[in-house]
Formats: sequence, structure tokens, C-alpha cells
Amino acid sequence: MRKRDAFWQAIFDGEQIAWPSSHDERQKLASRILGASIIGAAEHVLSDALRRADGTPPEPGSSDYPALLRDAEVLQTLSPAQRDVVQHLLRRTAYFALYWPLVKAGNLPGALLDLTVTPTSANSSDAPLTLTDFSSPHTLFHQWVEEFGEILDREADEP
Repeated sequence: MRKRDAFWQAIFDGEQIAWPSSHDERQKLASRILGASIIGAAEHVLSDALRRADGTPPEPGSSDYPALLRDAEVLQTLSPAQRDVVQHLLRRTAYFALYWPLVKAGNLPGALLDLTVTPTSANSSDAPLTLTDFSSPHTLFHQWVEEFGEILDREADEP
């Protein structure tokens, strides 16, 4: 089972999220939910880009089919070494396109960033949770990649 799938399965109690009773544990879970969502979205986009980089033709009837087909035909001509470089660049771009905005968000000139999450469970009447650890969101990003990443972190730190 994939890491994110296991996480989502573990936090649901029937059809809703089972929020812990402790405020600190609720904050940690809110941060993990945010992380799993962000990493999952990035990896979805990256998976599509990596599939396209392999020269896989689009499904007939796809939006912008002629352009996608033309791209696939060009990408099919790449050598294995060229394809490896393209995949490496796509991974680095996806990784750092998330990392650097989070660094900047944690270092706003003259301002601090607070992120508030409000549980929406039917049995929850809780106040919003401020993610106090969001003062260093790029550090959280590393934790999220470690905990939830399947493909995003591969090769990201290679020269």
C-alpha cells in the first residue's frame, strides 16, 4: 500500500476523519493532512509529466490532442540518456517549485505567516487550529516528502 493511502486509511473512522482529543495532536494531524494533500497533488502532476516525457501518446479525444500527440512523437525520439535528463529535470522542478515558495512564505518581509485549519467533521465543534509549526514551512515540506512522498523526492538532491 502506498504511504499516502495508508495514511488516509488510518485517519478515517468510517466516513470522516477521527480527530484526536488533544489540541496538540489535532494540530499535528492537521499539518499531516495538509502535507499529504500537497505532496499528493504535486506527485499527481509529476506522474503525468513523467508519463508524457516517456513519449506515451495521449488518449484519443484528449484535450489539445494534436499538440500532445506532436509532443509524444518528439519525445519518443529521445535517447535513454536524454530521457533520463528530462525526467531528472522534471523531478527537480516539481520538488523545488514547492520548496522555494515555502521558504519564502516562512520569511515574509515584516510579517509572519499563520495557517489556520478548521476541522469539518460532523461531530466536531472545534475552533480553528493554527499550525504553529508553519513558521518554517520548508522544514515541514521535507517532513511531508519523507512521510508521504513516493516519487517527488527521487533525485531532488542530486547535483
